[in-house]
Amino acid sequence: VNQLNFAVNRVFRGVGNARIQPRFELHNALNSASILSINPRYGPAWQLVRTVLAPRHAKFALQIDF
Repeated sequence: VNQLNFAVNRVFRGVGNARIQPRFELHNALNSASILSINPRYGPAWQLVRTVLAPRHAKFALQIDF
């Protein structure tokens, strides 16, 4: 299973000791859909996919220290 995550953050200095730190994260950037497990039991659902890798999602965050 291969998954590429990407994150970028930057620290901005403010007045006095204030700091602002925005952050952007992109999980599963290549949007791979690898199969993680299949149903091994014989029957009508035999060899159907049970779980796949989580889809691509983005997260934004902002940290403020003062």
